[in-house]
This record gives sequence, C-alpha cells and structure tokens, in this order.
Amino acid sequence: MTEADMTDQRAFSPELKQKLFHEGYICSYCGNVILSVDDAEVDHVMPYSLGGETVESNAQLLHRHCNREKNNIIDADWSTEEDNQD
Repeated sequence: MTEADMTDQRAFSPELKQKLFHEGYICSYCGNVILSVDDAEVDHVMPYSLGGETVESNAQLLHRHCNREKNNIIDADWSTEEDNQD
C-alpha cells in the first residue's frame, strides 16, 4: 500500500498505535497518563473531517473517551474552550 493510499483512509493502523504508545504517555486532551494501549485511540491532530491526513505526523494518542469528546476540534481550540469555561 502506498502513502497516498494511506492518506485516503480514515483509520490509523494498529501498528502505528503500538509505535506511538509508551509507558507514561500523556493524553494531550485531558493531561492524564494513558495506562494501557487498550485504553487509547489514535487521533487525527488536524481532524480528518477538516482535511487532516491519516499519516503519522498527524497522529496522537488520546484516551478512548477523550477522543470521542474531542470530536473534530483542532488542538488550538481546546485551550480556548477550556479558558471560556472558567
């Protein structure tokens, strides 16, 4: 499979998930440690729905529930939302 084929896919490979995970990995959404690779999902930093590619440079691990809560928000928007909740 070529890199062009990979960028047309929405889902990241299980191999990339394993490659990204390490002991002490911090979820970029909630700031807590991801204790197990099974508790994580590979997330598009730039959301797929907004044109983000399914490539390693656009991948990060989040807790499963954090990834669903994040939905299609771009990282820079997280801090804005948190700042507005105070």
